Amino acid sequence: MALNLLVLGNGFDLLCGLGSSYEGFLNSDIYSPIRTELEQVDARIEEIIKHIVAEDSAFVFGGSKVFDENTKLGFWDLFFAFPYYYGLKSSGRNWMDFEARIKSIVEDINDEKGDFALLRRLGSESVPRKMWAMQDEGRFMLILFYYIEFMLPGVLEKRSLEKNEKTKLLRILYLDLKKFEHRFGIFIDTRQKESLVYMHNAEELANRMTQMIEEDPISTLVYYIDTFNYSDIDCLKNLSEDIWHINGDWESPIFGVDFPKTEFVDDEKFRFTKTFRRLELEGKQCYFPQKRRIQNVVVCGHSLNEQDYNYFFALFDQMGVGSDSDILKEESIVFTYYAHGDVSASEAKQKTLVNVLKLFKAYNSEVLGRGDFRLMDILHCSGLMRVEELSVDGLSKENPVETPGGKWKKQITG
Repeated sequence: MALNLLVLGNGFDLLCGLGSSYEGFLNSDIYSPIRTELEQVDARIEEIIKHIVAEDSAFVFGGSKVFDENTKLGFWDLFFAFPYYYGLKSSGRNWMDFEARIKSIVEDINDEKGDFALLRRLGSESVPRKMWAMQDEGRFMLILFYYIEFMLPGVLEKRSLEKNEKTKLLRILYLDLKKFEHRFGIFIDTRQKESLVYMHNAEELANRMTQMIEEDPISTLVYYIDTFNYSDIDCLKNLSEDIWHINGDWESPIFGVDFPKTEFVDDEKFRFTKTFRRLELEGKQCYFPQKRRIQNVVVCGHSLNEQDYNYFFALFDQMGVGSDSDILKEESIVFTYYAHGDVSASEAKQKTLVNVLKLFKAYNSEVLGRGDFRLMDILHCSGLMRVEELSVDGLSKENPVETPGGKWKKQITG
């Protein structure tokens, strides 16, 4: 009996009306207390900046002047929400941007050229204070500076971190990330309970995905479902009893990094990898069964970003992609694209093609040890790998909960 796999990315939930986007979270009622605190912190920073600009004096160390002991804010709230609300260049717009920045921050902890090097320079006498205070990005760095000073007083006054200081800082970032994840999990649970159309749309869209494998509307195939989303999709259990939440579910969501070239030999840094986080969730269905025999795969709504390459590499290995055997003679991998928002079907197709090319190039190089595009050419020419449009017409609509682009944005004036 043929076993087939549906892979669901965040785009699947967005198409189905869940509203689980990066912007949706930051603009949600769940995040309202954080927005309020950010406003209060910003007002305190404003007073400090006035003092710095007026006197060009050294910073007054001590994060307690900006944060209080009952703060709900964490490092990642400051690092992601503040740039977003203020429209800074460092702001991301997608969850893949979020995870990419986690990777850069963790790797930068003791780097003399990264973000933390800039924070340490703020604590020295080598940077003109007015320059930092009058620039929007500098204002952002000031807030991060004071938060770390609040959590670890005096640590940023040093040129480099001692091992124990680095360990303490990484543990703070790790615990703050879990706080951020917990809030996001509540957001997803609230969203799926409020949605009037999500379950119906999810069932409809999954059925359309199966039709890219089989034309018979009465399914004769057995399906697995691997989802990168945190939402409950019990409505799909009529299609598959084997549903695997690759990055955890809404009760235990995972944000982290797992790009194959990431080498976190430091124990504390390794905590930020998705591999470690999945191991933490013992008993949860985060890993797909190693012995399952997959014939066909349909991917919907996944950006194919580097942070999830390890999943796709393991999947390709399981299917025998790149092997010299006849294992792939009757198998196929379908990457779907679709028009959404202001993105036309043509634009979506081009972006998907580029991302598929990058994925197979990385697999060819990192796993198979080849430096060419021969694997993708073989799969495509033989019809084993396809990029096809998925019909998204006729899905039910509901009024969005938040205004796209943010309802709490303000511009900073120097």
